[in-house]
Amino acid sequence: MIHVSDTGIGIAPEHLEKIFEAFRQLDNASNRRYEGTGLGLAICRRLVDLHGGRLWVESAVGVGSTFSFSLPLTTATQSASSPESSQTYEPSGAIPIVVIDDDPAAIEIVRTYLSRDGYSVVAVTDSRHAIAEVRRIKPAAIILDVLMPHRDGWEILADLKADSELQAIPVALYTIVEQQRLGFHLGASAYLIKPIDEMQLRTTVARLIQKNASIVVIDDDRNQLEIIADCLNRAGAYQVHVANSGAQGWAEIVQRRPDLIILDLMMPEIDGFTILKRLETNPHTRHIPVVVLSAKNLTIQERAYLAQRVKALLAKGDTSPEHLLNRVMELLNARNAMDVSAN
Repeated sequence: MIHVSDTGIGIAPEHLEKIFEAFRQLDNASNRRYEGTGLGLAICRRLVDLHGGRLWVESAVGVGSTFSFSLPLTTATQSASSPESSQTYEPSGAIPIVVIDDDPAAIEIVRTYLSRDGYSVVAVTDSRHAIAEVRRIKPAAIILDVLMPHRDGWEILADLKADSELQAIPVALYTIVEQQRLGFHLGASAYLIKPIDEMQLRTTVARLIQKNASIVVIDDDRNQLEIIADCLNRAGAYQVHVANSGAQGWAEIVQRRPDLIILDLMMPEIDGFTILKRLETNPHTRHIPVVVLSAKNLTIQERAYLAQRVKALLAKGDTSPEHLLNRVMELLNARNAMDVSAN
């Protein structure tokens, strides 16, 4: 546990929690005595929270304040006992992501988030070995901190983009330093400010790796099409093509050979089951993953058929846009991982 104390003016009890709010200044007068944006304590608390710790303050008006924080020791103890600069990486069929950061706890947060999409996260904690590790692993993407000892993120990014073998690998800068313009100027594909929430990180990585993945959405309900398209477009990774009938949907599939299909079952004339049978009999389409999103009350036989034919069966009304996006990312990552293994 760490304590930092001062002998300043102190903080009134009713204001103790307000000081951790973003952009909050207790002295809001135009001629206030104390400068600042009101972000420092908010950022500190979010960083401590992300590491599984706690940050709090005790204060008395006219006496001073004591800020304290505590962090779990498990990860740091394990990391300190290992002299390795990166974990051993053996090709496993999963899509490799290299995370370059001198903070093992930060890497563990990234690993926790990205492992849900089937990525293999490889940690590099010594920036002096970063380029060699990237060359050895050849990851699908790199997540790079900026503030590190020995070599900072700017140097590593410049070296990556100057290397003809590595320059095509997308790099997401992941840092507390707000210099997006410099990052993009040096060739970064994304710029993330720590601390970051899970969905922002996952959708950013999906955009970098699944870039331009093609998805055909087939549903005769135009409102449902709009909701699904909006959900997928927010990820920024996909080319989304919508069809409001089975006939139009089949034409889109034949023309585009998409990477994934989202399919309703109940449609007039050509329904979802007909689309599935056509996909199965066509050698060019039978391996396209399908997500069924339907409100149909299925018979036992229909469920058995769909369990063999589709990758996911989701119920309308019970499936949130976030859950649908999660399943899409997982399935496209699995498809990409198979392509990686095949090559």
